[in-house]
Amino acid sequence: MKRKAEPLRVLVVHKRSNLESYMRRFGQQTAAQKRAILRVFAASAKSHEQTVEEVRATLKWLGAHASFVLRDDLKAFDERRYDLVVTVGGDGTLLSTATQLAATPVLAVNSAPTSSVGFFAAASVLDVRAWLERISRGAEKPHALHRMSIALNGEAVGHPALNDALVAHPSPVMTTRIWMKPPGAKKGEEQKSSGIWISTPAGSSSAARAAGGVLLPLASRELQYVVREPYVSVGGEYVYTKGIVPAGKKLEIESRLPVGRVYIDGTAYEVKIGFGDRLVFRVAKTPLRLYGRSAVMRAIHER
Repeated sequence: MKRKAEPLRVLVVHKRSNLESYMRRFGQQTAAQKRAILRVFAASAKSHEQTVEEVRATLKWLGAHASFVLRDDLKAFDERRYDLVVTVGGDGTLLSTATQLAATPVLAVNSAPTSSVGFFAAASVLDVRAWLERISRGAEKPHALHRMSIALNGEAVGHPALNDALVAHPSPVMTTRIWMKPPGAKKGEEQKSSGIWISTPAGSSSAARAAGGVLLPLASRELQYVVREPYVSVGGEYVYTKGIVPAGKKLEIESRLPVGRVYIDGTAYEVKIGFGDRLVFRVAKTPLRLYGRSAVMRAIHER
């Protein structure tokens, strides 16, 4: 007799709608402000609510053991308890959830496609049932997105970054001063700029690319760095303003800032650094296992 398959164990992480978040975040609103917020976010809030309910109904239809948690309430958990993680929201929801994942695959669902980029989200309310049905019977396989590990003075900090990290002064109008040594360099270089981006392949299509970097293949195990708005003295020139960090190699940065920051995956994690603190960036050991490629991801990386 064929053994009956065990029910799929699923954790669903969903955000609050932008409408609810704005109403909560900014406290007391004037009547005019409330009308403006409602006008801008009402449609996306309705779309978000419909998407959450579609995910809930589909998992019930599949007979899955599903747990739902708000993104704001997500705490460290034992991912071995789940076969699948589903995020419902935008890229921010996927990025914050990914900080908890080492091996469990994730399906990202864009709950408001008309207003959210959803770079990582292959699914929407229109096809999430089909995605979950195929995943439940093993007809879909996740692909690996390589991440970046960050060490501060020899100790790991933050989480493996899925997108990028920015080393900079906390004030955007202040100069960022660092010493940097890329892989293969015989000696480092003192620099002034408005910061330095270090990106993964997935993150190479966003801030690093806008700053003059290159688009890395999604399956690549490389990182890249791009110095943002380098400042050199008259007649001077920097040797290292952009470059690749191959797999197995490292990028070293030493702070020349009494007060500095490392911003990991946007606002997901922030590390304080001071003068002389040493940072090392390299490819992380564990990639994120993601189902599908969004239309945005395909348009950028497969053209």
